[in-house]
Amino acid sequence: MRLGVVYDPLRDECFSAHEGQGAWLNGQRLHVSETPEMDQGLLVTGFPYDIRTNPANNLENYRRFALHSQGVRRLGSAALDLCYVAAGRFDGFWEIRLNAWDVAAGGLVGAQAGARVTN
Repeated sequence: MRLGVVYDPLRDECFSAHEGQGAWLNGQRLHVSETPEMDQGLLVTGFPYDIRTNPANNLENYRRFALHSQGVRRLGSAALDLCYVAAGRFDGFWEIRLNAWDVAAGGLVGAQAGARVTN
């Protein structure tokens, strides 16, 4: 049994998922957006802390995705980014050099809401 919970105290939002039973936001069922094409989608990403010194810094990926989507935003929390995809607020998320604890709960919430979650 896998459970995932991500809480945003600033918005008092609690995202949760239980494997095989869906994803929820404060008791309301979540579903990913139905945006059919990436060029119509709004994406979200993040950047590593050593962006200035490490060549694996996500800037080239950002450039490519920015040119093939409606826009790309940066919020600052991979877990919340994944939950926002689950809630349909964003159409996709990617980030490089994350750890398991960055994506475990949010990835489950996203998957249970219908997102395709990969590494």
